[in-house]
Amino acid sequence: MLESDTPGFSVGKIEEKMGLRGSETAELIFDNCRVPAENLLGKEGKGFSMDMQALDSARIGTGAQGIGIAQGAIDLSVKYMNERVQFGKPIAALQGLQWYIAEMATRTEAAKWLVYHAAFLHDTGKPFTKEAAMCKLNASEMPALSQIWLCKSMVAMDICMTILWSVCSVTPRSPKFMRVLLKFTRL
Repeated sequence: MLESDTPGFSVGKIEEKMGLRGSETAELIFDNCRVPAENLLGKEGKGFSMDMQALDSARIGTGAQGIGIAQGAIDLSVKYMNERVQFGKPIAALQGLQWYIAEMATRTEAAKWLVYHAAFLHDTGKPFTKEAAMCKLNASEMPALSQIWLCKSMVAMDICMTILWSVCSVTPRSPKFMRVLLKFTRL
């Protein structure tokens, strides 16, 4: 633990992020900074394992965020599909679009249970490293997938590209963006 006015410690550049703007990410600079022994957290030499335990807990939170975004996309899709009328009835009555909602809901529910399981293991003091990684992997892909499904249900390319671009949390032309874009263009 370090006081912010400790000699040799300073905060560098605050990073610009596409999401999670409520939590700042910044460079921390330690230039000949001395930490008093009484400020040591845990045992000396065990910092890495403590960091890994904290990362495991954070993975559960990341999974929960992905689920929240996916659920928001489902809600938005269902609302839009009930409001938009085509061929004299809401497009929600079209079976092909119902399949997208069913797939979105199924994958989101499965991701929820992975998160719940990892959180249960964490809360009961049992090992949860593998389960935390599994829920983070699965649920962190949900925002991109849910945006693709949202676009399929909205059938509006110009709206969808804006949504997809803003939610992917990647820069254009990066490998991940291109993979998502390739999936999107198969609609």
